[in-house]
Amino acid sequence: MPWFLRRAHWSAIVAGVVVFLAAMVAATLWRKRAARRRVIAATTGCVAPALPDGWRDGEEVAVRGVLRAERPVRSIAVVGFVLGRELVEHAPSAPEAVIEVGEARLVVDGPVAITVGSRVVRHHAIPTEHFEQATVARDKVRRSMQLGMWKSGIDAYHVRHVAPDTEVIGRGRLVRDPDGTWRLTAPGVTAPITLAAIGGVVDPPPAPPLGTMARAALAGVATWVLVALATHG
Repeated sequence: MPWFLRRAHWSAIVAGVVVFLAAMVAATLWRKRAARRRVIAATTGCVAPALPDGWRDGEEVAVRGVLRAERPVRSIAVVGFVLGRELVEHAPSAPEAVIEVGEARLVVDGPVAITVGSRVVRHHAIPTEHFEQATVARDKVRRSMQLGMWKSGIDAYHVRHVAPDTEVIGRGRLVRDPDGTWRLTAPGVTAPITLAAIGGVVDPPPAPPLGTMARAALAGVATWVLVALATHG
């Protein structure tokens, strides 16, 4: 260890620790703000007319209404280390789910991904109660990693739920059946229907990854060295 560090004033160590902690807190706050921005983006924007008279068959829309279902609808998001990015693996379907838009009923027909849930739980290992779905999500991420589409390892799993009778924004493609029934379907082959709960919860932000911790540690050490040099008499 250099002589000026061995004889450094205790304030140099304190300054280094303070800088390290400040960098970690700043990274955590950044992730919290990013999570809030994602929720705001998912629950705002253009919404289709509330009455079927303004709907058009085949149109991609965002509709606001109340979710009616026999049980909560759920999906799992696999969260990566890099910037807390996530890949949502949609549930196979939402049985008997309907979005009531005013007096109209819009049948949810197809795979559903929840972008904002009325409840969210983080798991750092595959959630055993949703093992099959989480395994599919994990394998999808691994394939993306192999193809270079996912620049991150797996950090956690967010299990999102939307409870029945929750006000939601549903995004998808409108389809009108010959009997006059309206359905909300997936807008594309790989793009699912999305549901966002109005007033839903913000996902718990993942802890800063090892890269952020390393940079914070380097900043702390650099501060310690500089203050030691500056205060050495």
